[in-house]
Amino acid sequence: MKAITLSHEDRVYEVAKLVGEDSHGRYRLYRCRVPGVDREYLLQIASEFKHNGSLDKAAFFLRELKRVADELEAEYNRLEPGKMLNYHLSFPELVDSFVCEEQGNRRVNVLAFRNVDVIKRLVPIANIVEIDALRCDLRSSAWVMGKLLKILVLTQSMKVVINQVNGANTLLDADQHYVVIFDWADSEIQSGEILAAVARREIGNAAFTVIDLLGGDYKTRTFPEDESESAAYAEYTAFLLGMADGHHKDAAKAHRDFYAVVDKYWSREFYPFTTHPRSR
Repeated sequence: MKAITLSHEDRVYEVAKLVGEDSHGRYRLYRCRVPGVDREYLLQIASEFKHNGSLDKAAFFLRELKRVADELEAEYNRLEPGKMLNYHLSFPELVDSFVCEEQGNRRVNVLAFRNVDVIKRLVPIANIVEIDALRCDLRSSAWVMGKLLKILVLTQSMKVVINQVNGANTLLDADQHYVVIFDWADSEIQSGEILAAVARREIGNAAFTVIDLLGGDYKTRTFPEDESESAAYAEYTAFLLGMADGHHKDAAKAHRDFYAVVDKYWSREFYPFTTHPRSR
């Protein structure tokens, strides 16, 4: 797709650089702008008409996530005026969704990220690990793991299974400590309670993602030794491994128990995202 504009109702989208595509070949992602708006968006377009359903599904889940997050935020603000849950920061904002006739009737979703004006600030964990060959320190990993568990608290309350909790689908804005699950096209709503095995898998996959970000090795149950003298090292890494082992099925309880460990060793204050070469 060369530099073009797409229109829908009263909006015009100036489509720019290709920034990625789905590993299953279902869609492509482009940076785009709205004239007169000082903000970047992501334009997600089905690669073929037959993949419109995947983008329809993703749009549905983003709307549902926003609806529930709005309800929870309103209730929390009533109980705790001036405080926020900020679940909205955990998933993209669906700005627009439409079928584009001039692009072969393919589905287009226009996405934004709350308080993020420049898209390149959001980086997949997989890129940090595999392309930049970096790992983070224990304390940096704590806020990543905590926010992943917070996302799962929300989805479990909605009886939603994400099915894509992994490093490729988890975006970080290191400066603002945002953790975003990007793609919801493979998510499912359960008619009853989420099966314990499925809940354990989702929490376990979040732990696997953070273990990888730390430069750990789940098979050998080891982590980089340069932090082995940290007071938190043994208990914190054991908790991560326990989640990866499937010991936790309730995200809310896992979140509480996780911070019971974290709060022993680190204060809840801003800590810059700290990385090291993976060879260390």
